[in-house]
Amino acid sequence: MLPLNANQIPILYKNAVALMRSGKAPEAIKAFQDLARMAPSRAEFEFHIGQMLFARAEIRPALKNFAKAASKAPGQKAIWLAYADALASLGDKEAIEEARQALIKSPLNGLDRKEIRRRMQKTQTSSKRTTTGVDAKQIQAFLRMIETGKAASVVQETEILTRANPKNEILFNVHAIGLSALGRFDEAEQAFKRALELDPKYPEARAHYGEVLLQMGRRLDAMPQLKIARTLIPNSPIVLGNLGRLYLELGRPNDALDCLNALLKTTPNVPIALYSRGIAYQMKQEDKAALADFDRVVKLAPDFADIHAVRAKSLVGDDAMAAAKLAIKQDENSPTALATMASLLSQKGEFDAATDMLLGAIRRGISKGGMYRQISVSRKFTVDDPLIAEMETAWEDNTLDADNRADLGFALTKAMEDTKQYDKVWPYLKTACDQLSESYPYNRDNPTQETDALMDFFRDFDLSRVGTTGYEDDQTIFVTGLPRSGTTLVEQIVSSHSTVTGTGEIGIFSNYAAELRSAYEEQTVSQVSDKELVALGKRYSEEVRARFPEADRTADKSIGTFQLAGLNWLSMPNSKLVVLRRDPRDNLFSIFKNRFASGQHLYSYDLETLVEVYRNFLRMLDFWREIAPDRMYEIQYEELVANPEAETRKLLEFCDLEWEDDCLNFHQNKRQVNTLSVYQVRQPMYKSSVAAWRRYEEHLGPLLDGLKGMEGLRD
Repeated sequence: MLPLNANQIPILYKNAVALMRSGKAPEAIKAFQDLARMAPSRAEFEFHIGQMLFARAEIRPALKNFAKAASKAPGQKAIWLAYADALASLGDKEAIEEARQALIKSPLNGLDRKEIRRRMQKTQTSSKRTTTGVDAKQIQAFLRMIETGKAASVVQETEILTRANPKNEILFNVHAIGLSALGRFDEAEQAFKRALELDPKYPEARAHYGEVLLQMGRRLDAMPQLKIARTLIPNSPIVLGNLGRLYLELGRPNDALDCLNALLKTTPNVPIALYSRGIAYQMKQEDKAALADFDRVVKLAPDFADIHAVRAKSLVGDDAMAAAKLAIKQDENSPTALATMASLLSQKGEFDAATDMLLGAIRRGISKGGMYRQISVSRKFTVDDPLIAEMETAWEDNTLDADNRADLGFALTKAMEDTKQYDKVWPYLKTACDQLSESYPYNRDNPTQETDALMDFFRDFDLSRVGTTGYEDDQTIFVTGLPRSGTTLVEQIVSSHSTVTGTGEIGIFSNYAAELRSAYEEQTVSQVSDKELVALGKRYSEEVRARFPEADRTADKSIGTFQLAGLNWLSMPNSKLVVLRRDPRDNLFSIFKNRFASGQHLYSYDLETLVEVYRNFLRMLDFWREIAPDRMYEIQYEELVANPEAETRKLLEFCDLEWEDDCLNFHQNKRQVNTLSVYQVRQPMYKSSVAAWRRYEEHLGPLLDGLKGMEGLRD
């Protein structure tokens, strides 16, 4: 970093402002962050960062910058007003109260403080505007007509009115809403664009335009429209609901919760919002919170579609099965209910029953692609399997929607591999992955940015602190690594020991540790107190004990644990961390050819992005190897399948477990398994997946080129 002197800051500040004014927000934010580190007492740098983040509707990060700016320059009204607008957008009571207490201590006069407090509490759900050429009551009448199924009449009338009033943005917006209600999305888009040409700050037009783009599956295009609308009408149910839905589809449950919490604050009993928030909690594997929302939906709207099916996913054992049966009873043709029941049957090892259920659904014309893919996960296809011909016929159906086509592509990929028709795999697989990459876009820079932030947080990790703090009464064996690296296999081996219970991929520690880390934004792990570390370990342990009360010791296969290993060691010094390694060509290709649960691992459908994911996995491992080489046990998948007894003995020794023959007979373990590997871990260990990437070498250029020279490539 440049040394601080009187000449550099004005020049750098001028450059940062130029970047901001030219619309290059990421570069400008980085420039102002550098300035803030160089001159930590100056408020304007934090203020400008907050402004740009708020304009991008990154509200929580913006709040942190506004709070810092206000603490550095408490007498600047402009900072407080921007801070107040961001607080109002989020609607977080605790954040507002914290800001109010700081405002009381500011040197601002009483009138200014009163105005700022009002701005903090404003609940704006719509904009105020006047219309010319048509009465406002007529506009409302048009909207009511659309709601009652008379959109065609509205489109006809507003088409005439827009010709007569070509500068009335409200008419163009209503015309667009009517067109979208008729499914005429391309025409609706043009009308929305015209409304926004007339007034770029027309929030309702942006809100409805974003909603239509979502309906068209154009998630990346919908995002900026909805985010801008949120800054203008922060409490609009349309904006908050659609943004929440969008964030869920993009695998961002924390952002979804921000929106859905704000929506439910003003309208607390909206079933669809409660349902969506429950899904967000479910994605974070916070099942108690998810069930609380789902149970409220059951009370408010007992016939709400698929509510019992999604409840089942947050339950275990007999309770999960009972909820799934209720879901089937509610609607025996619901794809979600059928898929949930089939998944529960598969987790118990009842593959034939699961297949029969899904085949019955297909015969009734229900969700072909999704059902076929679910069958393929727990079935070994043979050359004469009649399902293959069925799937090939279904593939020719041009009416399949994007998700069903992608699912069918993955199912056919599995069928072709099972029957050794490797030359037929790539067209199905590439089509499926291209479809999902388009439908669920992912920023290739994310893995590097996330790894940079983690390494910065742990940069002053002190190994000597391990064992002097934390919750010592927990001996969990954490099994971690990239998806499809063998983590489920190792968890199955360890949990076949008589003293160990497998918990599956519960993700509790990662969630709790991420919460603690977020409280130390721009600080480091050394600032985390002993009391907080003990509380983190105890909180995790008590939650797991509540779920698995009979367990002596548990094995937790939450694949992201390696990223937060430092907090793991500090908060639970007697736990064990086992990291799976696998030749990245096999590992990444296996990720590429499998579809994960909705919203998860969205990086997996692009070969170049997968290279970045692996590169940052290695960066994180190297970081921990240097800091704490003896705290982490690495096991190589290829060596495990080649020498199962020798490698299992070493694994058990690291975990402080006595040898038991059952650990080699892991496939006989009947515990519930809830991952894509559910079928594989019911089989004896096999080597056929080693070097499987070679069959598709001619198609894997971006992957193979990107991996050249990296650690882990095996002969």
